[in-house]
Amino acid sequence: MLVVLLVDELLTRNSGGLQTLPMPQLDGCSTRHGERLLRWSSIQGYDQQLRMDYACEGVSVSIEISRFVEQRQGKEAITQKNSVINGGIAAGLFLQDRAVRGCLSVSEYRIDHGGQRGTLWSWYSVGGKPSSTPVVAKLIELRDAVFLRRNETAIISVVAWTDDKTKANKALERAVSRTWQWYLDQLNY
Repeated sequence: MLVVLLVDELLTRNSGGLQTLPMPQLDGCSTRHGERLLRWSSIQGYDQQLRMDYACEGVSVSIEISRFVEQRQGKEAITQKNSVINGGIAAGLFLQDRAVRGCLSVSEYRIDHGGQRGTLWSWYSVGGKPSSTPVVAKLIELRDAVFLRRNETAIISVVAWTDDKTKANKALERAVSRTWQWYLDQLNY
């Protein structure tokens, strides 16, 4: 069932003409309002940040997309300061790369903070090309700069807030696939 979603939270800074985007619809999920889940990232300097919380078959799912349209010294997507894991939340951190679909792979983290546990999948997009690691994303940005291409870079993260690994993986696979396709559609790639 498709549920028409209302944007619960849209943070826009220095939007530079970015259009306001509705977040993706997730089949079988509804938007969560009211209760704020833990903020897990410490991304800074973005042009636009979109966040939404969903309830998906008993699992809370959070999506965060930080868009960097124009980058310059001190305002870059891929830096040591920008992390998908906030420093105070990294207790019980586990990291691995995971192939999701097609050429999309993600970095997987287990997060635990104050009794709130979840599994986070994150990746970078540089001009619609995905990368699970910051090194490869930076190389794609460098290649584009050499060929004088200006491409948006985004840091995309999806968290399933549950201890049940099977439920988390099912919710994440659905949310990540839909979020990635939605994001590419916004870029018209």
